[in-house]
Amino acid sequence: MQGLIKELRINIEAYHAKQAKLEKRQERLEMAEAAIRMQANEMAELRGQLQPLLDAIQRDKAERENTRIRIKTDERINLNRLAKIYTGMKPKQAGKMLAALYAQSGGREDDVVKILRYMKEKSAGKILAAMGDVALVAELTEKLKRIQEDEG
Repeated sequence: MQGLIKELRINIEAYHAKQAKLEKRQERLEMAEAAIRMQANEMAELRGQLQPLLDAIQRDKAERENTRIRIKTDERINLNRLAKIYTGMKPKQAGKMLAALYAQSGGREDDVVKILRYMKEKSAGKILAAMGDVALVAELTEKLKRIQEDEG
């Protein structure tokens, strides 16, 4: 009987120890859960702050895509030919002609930019320098950055 009481006391102590351990574990889990909830709230708040920025980036990307100058595969041959023709001219003469072509279109047509794209850099640079209109050269240079050739 004495042994049974002793064994019962040991089991009760083990039970209380396990219960205390479980309570501490439960407490840690509740603290972790609270921390996770707090982080989730912070993330939601950050997402709310970032969403307008992401939307602005998407709009900017779409706008850039719309202003990109595309060169179709079937245009390349003609543009190469035109680039060679203008490259064969004196830079001042070619500059005047390309400036006139650009002015004639009111700056809407991108043909001049496409022709410049197919010239060697040195020739294009001389022609741009010979144009004499700094604003026009700046505009053409800006458009040159937006050229994209179609695959194929």
